[in-house]
Amino acid sequence: MAWERPTIEQLIEESVTDTESRLEGGSARLRRKTLNAVAASRAGALHGVHGRLETMAKDMLPVKGCSFETTLKWAGFFKMPRKLATHARAAWKCSGNNGAVVQAGQVLQRDDGVEYTTDEEVTLADGTASIPITAVVSGAAGNAAEGRLLTLVTPVEGVQPTGNLSAAATGGNDLEAEEDFHERVSERMALQMTGSNDAIYVMWAKEVPGVTRALCFPRIMGRGTVGVTFVCDRQEGSFIPSPEKVAEVDAYIESHEDPATGQMTGRSVTAEVWTFAPAEKPSTPGSPLRRTPRPFVRP
Repeated sequence: MAWERPTIEQLIEESVTDTESRLEGGSARLRRKTLNAVAASRAGALHGVHGRLETMAKDMLPVKGCSFETTLKWAGFFKMPRKLATHARAAWKCSGNNGAVVQAGQVLQRDDGVEYTTDEEVTLADGTASIPITAVVSGAAGNAAEGRLLTLVTPVEGVQPTGNLSAAATGGNDLEAEEDFHERVSERMALQMTGSNDAIYVMWAKEVPGVTRALCFPRIMGRGTVGVTFVCDRQEGSFIPSPEKVAEVDAYIESHEDPATGQMTGRSVTAEVWTFAPAEKPSTPGSPLRRTPRPFVRP
């Protein structure tokens, strides 16, 4: 039978009954009696002890209700690092005089204060240049749509101070949410990970920053093929991944460094992996919209 933590009322009643059974003629139920105060005090202390026992029971394994510290301990045992925040990257198009030079490390700023730095030194040719840049702050805050206006914080001789993103700023992911990390660790404990089963492909896909859910379809294109699809629930807008994210997951599954051993690992040599973005299932006309639409559809 599962252990259930007694309430404070139950503990007080047990303490009062126990006190009266040991003191013949004494009454611990009268509100202003010393015996009542002693019994209630003892019950309060026991309530704290039971609370600690309940916490210890929940923290034995990384199950629902455990502390995040417990999840971190078990993740360390399996050598599963938490996915860190990543910096968004993009390209900034500027204009100016031919031969003007924009040094690496120049700071650009959006209208909302988010800053980027130039990654390399670029010389303007034909009056323009496209310069690779990286967001200073890590996380999704650095992502921005193509065409977003950026301004040089420090003017550069011969270069217009403002310009637009010639390529969208992407790749910025926040630190992995605690609930997502907890789910990954729980799955690692519950599923048998081998080099040839579907669970290993799901685990690899979810190790990529930004990926929150994944599915594997064995023999999707016939014998020897494996289909992998995934979503990014915490990205802005749709949870459907971009082609760049699909390529990133595909490359990771193909070959990556195992966090546990430091050795290179990846898909089985006998498997041909098809990594694809899912298509959102359209709602049926006249039916109530579901809160969480089924995101996974075979290609």
